[in-house]
Amino acid sequence: MTAAPDMLPALGALLAASDDALFVLDEQGRFVYANDAAGALVGRPAAELLGLSLEADFAHAFSPRWLSESRRARAEGRRVDYDAFNPSLGGWVRVQVAPHGGHLAVQLRDVSAARRSAALQEITAALDHAGTVDEVVDVVLRGTRAAAGAAMAALVQPTRDGHLALRGEVGYPPNCGSALPVFH
Repeated sequence: MTAAPDMLPALGALLAASDDALFVLDEQGRFVYANDAAGALVGRPAAELLGLSLEADFAHAFSPRWLSESRRARAEGRRVDYDAFNPSLGGWVRVQVAPHGGHLAVQLRDVSAARRSAALQEITAALDHAGTVDEVVDVVLRGTRAAAGAAMAALVQPTRDGHLALRGEVGYPPNCGSALPVFH
């Protein structure tokens, strides 16, 4: 990066004002910089993050993929990008992890709307080719499961006698759906 020395305050203001969560971790995984969006992600003011460990203090806020990808960025000495479902946001984020010396610079951008839009387009195209009710159910279940970042999905349907019956499922172990009772 090249910037005139008098531009450093402006760059700092730009980082602080970003809607993306931006933070820098030292070699031990402790915060040495965090903007307000990063603080909001973990429910704390950004200033309170300094010196805290991302992995020890905020493991609940990041996907399990974080550990492997951040280690890969350090080991390979290059930026790593990936999308992950973020439980704190209840949506998808694009994660960019860039090593710099012994530090990791991290950017998290909410891409939930883009993921939902892409999933809706895929579902629409697949529904256009679905020829049976069972194929429609399968398309809807697979598409919504992917869009939500879920491992499994099921659809129940009301029966004439007021019960709920399993109409379809994806991602469950074999024969799991047939073992479920009819819901009353």
